[in-house]
Amino acid sequence: MRPIQLSVAGLHSFREKQEVDFEALTSGGVFGIFGPTGSGKSSLLDAMTLALYGKVERAANNTQGIMNHAEDTLDVGLTFELGNAKATKRYRVERRFKRTGDVNLRSSSCRLLDLSEGETVVIAEKAGDVNESIQELLGLTIDDFTRAVVLPQGKFAEFLSLKGSDRRQMLQRLFHLEQYGDRLNQKLRERIQEAEVSIGQIEAEKNGLGDASKEALKLADEHLQEAEKQLIEKKGQLEKIESQFEEAKLVKQLQERKEQIEGVLSELQKQQFEIERLFEKLEKARQADLLSPYLEEFELANAQKEKADSEKTFIEKQYNKAKKLALESEQSYQKIKKQFDVEMPILTQEIEKLRVAVEEKQTLIQIQHEQKKLIEEINNRQNEVLKVQNQMKQAEHLQEKGLMRQKELQEKMNEIEIPVEERQQIQSAVLAKQAIEHQTQHVKELNERFQVRTDQYVQQKNALQSSEQQLQISNESLKQLFERNERIYTVIAERERELEKHATFITNVLHRKKAEFDKEKANQLANELVHQLEQGKPCPVCGSIEHPAPLQFNNSDVSQLIDYIQHVEKLLREFEDMKIHLSSYRLQLEQCSAELTEVLKDKTPVLQIQQEIKPIVNELSEEDIENGFQSFSTEYKALGQDVLELKEAIRKQIRTSREARQAFEEREGRIVHLQKDLKVEEERCTLKQAELERMTKDWIKQFPNLIIDEVSSRYNKLNEIDKLIVDLRMRIEKSVPYLEEKEEEIKHLHQQSVQSEQQLAIAKTSIESKEREANRLLQKVERYAQVDQVESKLTEKKQTMDRLNIDMEQTYQTWQQEKEKYYQIQTKAASATSTYEHASDRVRLAEKRWDEKFSNSSFVTVESLKDCIKSKDEQESWQHTIDSHNEQMKQCKANYSEVKKELQGRTLLDEQWKQVQLHRNTLQEEVSNAQERKGAMFEMLQDVKRKAERYHQLDVKGKGLEKVNERNKKLQQVFRGNAFVEFVAEEQLVHVSKDASDRLKRLTRGRYAIEVDSEGGFIIRDDANGGVKRPVSTLSGGETFLTSLSLALSLSAQIQLRGEYPLEFFFLDEGFGTLDQELLDTVITSLEKLNNQKLSVGVISHVPELKERLPRKLIVTPAEPSGKGSSVHLEAL
Repeated sequence: MRPIQLSVAGLHSFREKQEVDFEALTSGGVFGIFGPTGSGKSSLLDAMTLALYGKVERAANNTQGIMNHAEDTLDVGLTFELGNAKATKRYRVERRFKRTGDVNLRSSSCRLLDLSEGETVVIAEKAGDVNESIQELLGLTIDDFTRAVVLPQGKFAEFLSLKGSDRRQMLQRLFHLEQYGDRLNQKLRERIQEAEVSIGQIEAEKNGLGDASKEALKLADEHLQEAEKQLIEKKGQLEKIESQFEEAKLVKQLQERKEQIEGVLSELQKQQFEIERLFEKLEKARQADLLSPYLEEFELANAQKEKADSEKTFIEKQYNKAKKLALESEQSYQKIKKQFDVEMPILTQEIEKLRVAVEEKQTLIQIQHEQKKLIEEINNRQNEVLKVQNQMKQAEHLQEKGLMRQKELQEKMNEIEIPVEERQQIQSAVLAKQAIEHQTQHVKELNERFQVRTDQYVQQKNALQSSEQQLQISNESLKQLFERNERIYTVIAERERELEKHATFITNVLHRKKAEFDKEKANQLANELVHQLEQGKPCPVCGSIEHPAPLQFNNSDVSQLIDYIQHVEKLLREFEDMKIHLSSYRLQLEQCSAELTEVLKDKTPVLQIQQEIKPIVNELSEEDIENGFQSFSTEYKALGQDVLELKEAIRKQIRTSREARQAFEEREGRIVHLQKDLKVEEERCTLKQAELERMTKDWIKQFPNLIIDEVSSRYNKLNEIDKLIVDLRMRIEKSVPYLEEKEEEIKHLHQQSVQSEQQLAIAKTSIESKEREANRLLQKVERYAQVDQVESKLTEKKQTMDRLNIDMEQTYQTWQQEKEKYYQIQTKAASATSTYEHASDRVRLAEKRWDEKFSNSSFVTVESLKDCIKSKDEQESWQHTIDSHNEQMKQCKANYSEVKKELQGRTLLDEQWKQVQLHRNTLQEEVSNAQERKGAMFEMLQDVKRKAERYHQLDVKGKGLEKVNERNKKLQQVFRGNAFVEFVAEEQLVHVSKDASDRLKRLTRGRYAIEVDSEGGFIIRDDANGGVKRPVSTLSGGETFLTSLSLALSLSAQIQLRGEYPLEFFFLDEGFGTLDQELLDTVITSLEKLNNQKLSVGVISHVPELKERLPRKLIVTPAEPSGKGSSVHLEAL
């Protein structure tokens, strides 16, 4: 990452928009940002973190109090580049904040732009989206950024002293180790969970498949072959009866059609009289149609004549009225016109004079308004003179008070200074105590961790006992289900034997009834032959023409025997279906028994079931076949429901048992692991406690004059005194510009007082001139009217003129309108007279024609004629009815002859037709049932095949998943507790510390080196004192700065943003004031060498020697008392 350009406005001391060109600033490698204390140097780093993350680290709640007190908006923007060997991308982030209170503000706009392709592409526009996108681009949080990239005040040595878990998480983000830590563990957990869910689903599906064995497949195939054989037999019988049915059906249809035609002919003959009457009405209507036009013409001519006469009378009345109104309106207009010619010139002259008076009055009002403003100005100037004089006295008093306060602060600072020897002893004691406190805290954390492990062990042990109890309860439930399974299995086996016995009995009954049916059928045929014998005609059996003694048979109804046989055959099929389903139930229970045996293993109960099963039917007889069927059907349904419920209960209980066993085994493994952890934690606590006691004895020996519990309070007091001295020194420094400001203020107030007195004299002269002009205008206006009545008189005269104009115009318009109406009505009167004469002529001609036609017709009166007039649609409807009747009569006669010809004398009684239908329907139903049975058997066979194939697929898939899941669980054990990511992070940290140690050696001339201890923390090796190792907390301020600088530079050199983009810049904002001149030269020389490593380093300081050494500098000018904010400019050698 490399910054390109930064813009800021309204942040801290920056008011106006300031821009920093980092491209020019970083071109020399090392650069500096310089300015007086409080000028706003550190605010530039705040602007950078605010633009990227929307936060300022050192501000309360990250944003409170960061806006300039004189501004209501804050704007920041940062352009930066991310580049690697492949390409470089440029981005810009912009944010705007608005004030919501004295110290509070809110984000009003925010966006992240991509400037890489020469066009501006908006990536995100909401604050949350921008924050996520920035963190995704950089791969760093704001804490990582301020610990390793931009180091503001107070953050420089934070990474050096971070705890183990915090350091590990930071390194995990900086070196992108998430994929080996939390993310890898999460993936393993997800894969294990997915595999376990899939295995459970496979087991559930296997249990739901039911019986898919080879025996079930063979039995289903046998049932299918039997059903196919029965279907072929029934289809052959049906084909034989179909030809007889078609012949009977044709005769039946012809007979029905003949009866239908006879009924229609009878109905048509009844309608013949009405048809003849309708024909007569139609002829009368046609004659009336010939005379109706003459009648209509005569009636219409009479109506038009009456209308014309009425209109002529009405228009004559209107004509007389219009003539009178036209004369009266003309007289009114002449009267108004005479009045207008006399009064209008006088009104015009008076209005003009009053208009001039109104304009003069407006000028007078303007002058009076200017007089009031001048009076207010004089009063304001007088008040201003008094105010400036008071301010000048107050400024002189504050100047004198400030000089006295400056002297008091200098005296107080001299009183509270502390000797250098005492200060150094307290600082060393505090550093040593901090090491002891750090060790104490570490021991406390180890004890707490040991206690947590102990609690976890107890908790897991209790959980293990609970799991064992749950497993025992689950096994007991499985045993009960096993016993219930065996009881139901025994009942089903017994019912299968009973069904077989009952089916055999029904088959025998069916054979007997079919033999009886064949015998009765033969008797019926013989009886028919007896009835057909005639004396002298040969017998169709023996050929004899004499029949002395024909046999006599009793007529018996075979239909009841047919119904009984069909009913018994149906019952037999139902028994066969029940046998098939009971066999399926038995196989399902055998599968359940096998599954229970597998789960229980050596805990399978030894059963001693000696239950007595009562038979459903004790003795078999033809009369009890129906009752036996009902009993078997009820028992069969109950057994089916019991099997379904038992299968579901077994499936659920097996799943529960497996889950309980898995939980028990998992908790056993956890307890073993916890026992090992407890032993390790106990040994670590003992070692750290001994080390703590040694450190405490060493401190007492090194500082015998100090008490360890009081040294912190003495050090805090020392810091308070230092802070007070710094505060006093800053207050003295601030008082100098304050006193200078007051001196300048006194001079400025004196000049302002003189100017105000001059402007007061000018205003008094102007008001006298305005007063004279106002008196002159007042006299001129009052010659025409009182000043307050000028506008009302002008308005009154204008209204009089307007009324006169309106009256003139209205009377003229009225005269013209009445005259126009008179001319129009005169024209209408002439037209109405002509229309009346024409209508009279038309009446005479129409009457003559009507009389001629009516006298030659058959109608006696006009009313009889009108009664016969009918519409064209009605006449067409009558004609259609007549034609339709004649056509139907003709068609029915033809159809009757055709049907008689087709029948050829054949007849079919209803009883014969019913018997043929019954026989055919019976066979059709039997064929349909056979087809359904074949389809059911085929589906059952296919279902068993599919289940067998699916069971094999699921078995293979389940074994594969279990194998993969075992490997994942082993990996989960290996990566538990982030051990792997801690190992990788520690390796990275060792690599960074080696590079930092080389830098520190160069900076300290071989005295110090950095190492990583066994817990992943940093320690210092003092090679000048025989390589003794000590905590980093024992370093002085300058030594801490050098160590932190070395570590930060090495860390920055290793950082690859998102594992892809190198870090190309680094900021420091503290520490150089703690270095002497020699160390300062060494540090600057080291920083200048970084330019060869493509790493730019920015230094923020106020040290003059540092400013002289750096070739490129950004100078920050502090804000001015006049209100101008801080500003920046670039300087280069």
